[in-house]
This record gives sequence, C-alpha cells and structure tokens, in this order.
Amino acid sequence: MIQAVEAITHALNRTEHGYAAIDGAAGTMVQPYMIRLNAPVAEDDVRRAMRSLVSHHPRLRGVVAPGLYFYRLRILPDDDLVDQLFNVAYRVEAHINAHDCAALEAYQNQMLNEVMPLERGLSVHLRFIPHASQPVIFFCLHHLFGDGRTCMQLVGDLLKLLNGQTIEMQAVETPSMLGAVAPAHWWQWPRQIWRSRQHKVNEAKRQAGLHIQQLPMQTTTHFSVNAMRQHRVSVGSAVLRQAARKLGVSLNTFMVSAVA
Repeated sequence: MIQAVEAITHALNRTEHGYAAIDGAAGTMVQPYMIRLNAPVAEDDVRRAMRSLVSHHPRLRGVVAPGLYFYRLRILPDDDLVDQLFNVAYRVEAHINAHDCAALEAYQNQMLNEVMPLERGLSVHLRFIPHASQPVIFFCLHHLFGDGRTCMQLVGDLLKLLNGQTIEMQAVETPSMLGAVAPAHWWQWPRQIWRSRQHKVNEAKRQAGLHIQQLPMQTTTHFSVNAMRQHRVSVGSAVLRQAARKLGVSLNTFMVSAVA
C-alpha cells in the first residue's frame, strides 16, 4: 500500500536555479510528450495509474520554496491536498479526435505554452484523450523537476502501471553539478584549468576552418510563445542513430540539423 511521506526539502542545484530564474521571464519550460496506446483503456485506469505515478515519483510533488539564502525544492506529503492538486493537473479531453493529427499537434502546442506554478501546484500536466482503439495520453513535465531521461523513466513507469505491473518508489536525488567539472583533489586544479583552456583554443582553431551557417533570426525585445511540429518518420530510432554515427555526430545534433 502506498504510504504518505513527510514533507522534505533539498537545495536546488545550479541548473535548477537557472530554470527557476528564467521561468518568469522566458515562460514555463515544458517537456511535452504524446503517447499513443495500441489498445483501448478505461479512463479510471488511466487516472489511477497517473495518480500512482505522482505517489511513486516524489519530484512530481515538488514545489520551489524560498529559503533563508537560496530557493529549495520542497516535496509535498502524499495526502488529500495532493489529490486536489492532481485533480487540477489531470484532465480528460474527450472532445479531441485522437486520430486527427492536426488537432493533436495544436493541443500539444497549447500544452507547451501552459504556465506551471513553481511554488504552488504540481509540476506536471496530464491529459487523456479516449478512443475506441488507440487512445492518446499527453504528459508534460517542467524541466526544473526532471530532464529528458527522467521523462523516459516516467513514461516507462506509466506504461507498466497501465499494464497492471508494479513500479518502485523513487528517491529524491539532489545531484551537485560541481562533480562534473571539479577534480577529485585540490592539487589537480591547475591541470584541469590548463586542459580547459587548451580545449577552448583547439575548438576555436577547428571552428576557424569551418563554414558555419546560421539560420535567419528575428531579434525581439521580449519572448513569444513556443511552438513544435509533429513529424512521422519512416524508420526507427536505430536507423537514425546509425546515420548520425556515419556523420560523426550525436543523434541530437543530427535531428537538430535535419529540422534546421
């Protein structure tokens, strides 16, 4: 049985502070995922699975709380108040045609620009579009509370719950970003700084021999809405990854170049 946990707080790391700082100026940084199921599912089962996901992943119950010197991540207890917040975050959109690609793209763009309150409410928006054969689920998470890898785990756990499987309770991790750049011992700092400097010099030399093309940009005095496009590719991700490796780039770089 899922038990309620005590409210706990953790300091935000540097990246999380960055997302919190830019949120008010640039707008909510949402990661929108659309999941099309291959079989019908009852709305009660979807709601139960999504609520269980909020219980097993405490970061989905996270809010940004001001501290004495820094903002902190506060995890809300899994109680009736979270039930009320979940009722706001979860919604059934039966009026949308789950097979209308244009309607789904428009709705996903709408969710991409919805505001998520960092200090009040859940950091995730959940939508269910019922259908007789292939229902659709929208899952949107604020980037402050998790990255793309986190979303993949959440999607995987959601599918497990919909298939009647159990998932594990996830611990609240607060990784420091310092470990990615700092050496293990203080006497290694000079070498680390020298290597960083050499990397910048070598990168500048490499870029000097390249013809870098920049997409046309329109400078504005303020931020506008975000937008996305859906596109169905005819091959799987393994084929795309192989094509990227032949070009000597990552799959992410390959996809961004293709979109550009």
